[in-house]
Amino acid sequence: MGTFAVLLHEDERESNDMIRERIETRYPKDEHYKFAENLYLVTGPRLANEVVEALGMTENDSLAAVVLRLNGSFTGRSWTSFWDWMRAANEPR
Repeated sequence: MGTFAVLLHEDERESNDMIRERIETRYPKDEHYKFAENLYLVTGPRLANEVVEALGMTENDSLAAVVLRLNGSFTGRSWTSFWDWMRAANEPR
């Protein structure tokens, strides 16, 4: 299991809309978190390329985003809902 940041390019509106829709339909509510308009977190797979494949980016060259695996170490100040999601996403299943 892993937690991944999906970074959307701010100047790729059509691509972003498609990726947002795919994140929200292919990852259940407890497996994705919308942190900002162009930043989602997803959990589930082990490898970044599995996220890329799940979002259909390998099949569609017009979809552009960066997928980064997070290492499980995190800190900062944010909303309680974010920390609750991060804790749950990083618990062994």
